[in-house]
This record gives sequence, structure tokens and C-alpha cells, in this order.
Amino acid sequence: MHALNKIKLNIVKLINKALPPPSRNLAGLRRTSLVYPPSPGFGDLSLPCFELAKKLNKTATETAEWLVSEIEVDNVVVATKAIGPYLNFTFNKSYLAKGVIEQIQQEGDEYGRNKIGKNKKVMIEYSNVNTHKEYHVGHLRNICYGDAVNRILSVNGFVTIPVSYINDFGIHVAKTLWCYQEFYKNKELPNNKGLFLGKVYARACQELEKDPTAKELITVLMKKIESRKGAEYKLWQRTR
Repeated sequence: MHALNKIKLNIVKLINKALPPPSRNLAGLRRTSLVYPPSPGFGDLSLPCFELAKKLNKTATETAEWLVSEIEVDNVVVATKAIGPYLNFTFNKSYLAKGVIEQIQQEGDEYGRNKIGKNKKVMIEYSNVNTHKEYHVGHLRNICYGDAVNRILSVNGFVTIPVSYINDFGIHVAKTLWCYQEFYKNKELPNNKGLFLGKVYARACQELEKDPTAKELITVLMKKIESRKGAEYKLWQRTR
């Protein structure tokens, strides 16, 4: 069983133990009765006392305060605190961490794996590099985030299909090629052509702010590229 579910069941047992026998049988508490507090400063888990209060013939606030004095803390739950109609529980982090580390040592690479995905297929699209634009450190978050989601779903029993759409058509391409033809056409190309194209694209964006009429030229250029014929299309193939 998942460690958090064990903790929740343990809390339910502590609450039931504190209740008088008639109410204990009618309480209907389950681990799903527990929720996360709105602020970490309140505790790690919280019990809304509204339903339980009806069984005890108390207000929810009175029920939460009464349970604080009745519940016996243990190795996992080290503190209880009533905040309005909510009873909050604080965990022994060191104790839990020790248990997690021991479990990791025992299970090794199998730690955290489960089969909740039931072999369902999930396609995860990320990275999506653009040609004709510099690929820089700003894209790193998307790559790491997508890869993490892929790995997490995979170890949870899903069949993952990671894909990356290489965006080699579109307005960014037309901007780069327009700027190249306008300012760099007859200049010698540097060795690092990828870095060069990134700088050309950046300049294109700057030049567009100075000359709004260039947008029309770029739109025409994009249509020529998409027609897959002519000098513009050949330039697209070469720069791609």
C-alpha cells in the first residue's frame, strides 16, 4: 500500500480510538475523509469535522477542539491542532524520511513503480524545436519537464509515446529568410550556421518593429516557401 494511504488509515484509527463507542460505530471515517490544509503552516493533513460533529451532537469547531485533547499522538503523527472546524495533523518528517530511505534501499530501481496506468497509451509532446531559430537554454525547462512527465507516467504503468514536432514551416521561418535576404545575402557564412540563423531571426524581430510594411513581404515570402517551388523554397531547403 502507498505510504500516504497507510498514514491516512493510521490517522483514522487514532480518531476512532478517541471516540466513545456509540459514535465510533457511526463515524464512517475513511482515509478519503482527510484533505490537505489550505496552508502548510496548519499541518500536513486535515479532517473537516462537520459530519463527525453531527454524530457527537457538537459543533464542528467544538469537535475539532475536543479531539485535540483526546487523540494520542504516535511515531507518525507528532501534533494535532484545531483551527476552526478543522482538525490538523503534523507528521514526524524525520521518521517518515527514514522509512522512505529504507524502502528505497530495499526496492532499488523498483521503488515508486506501480501499475495504475494499466498499459494505457499516452502521447507526450514536448521539446518541439524550431528550425531557423536559435535553440537556447530557455528551452531547457520544457525539455526537462516533458522528460520528467514521460518517466513518471512510464513507471506508473502507462505506455508512453514521447514525440517532438520539428517546426520547420511558419512565420518564424519566413522572418529569418526575409532578414537573411535583406541584410546578409552576399555575406560569407560563419562556421556555426545554427547560431548565425538564430541571430538573423532576432534581428528580423527588431527590424519589423522599425518597418511594419515588412510584414507584408514576409507574408508573401511564407506563401512562396509553402508552394514548395522557386528560389525562396530552395533557400528554405538550404537553411533548414
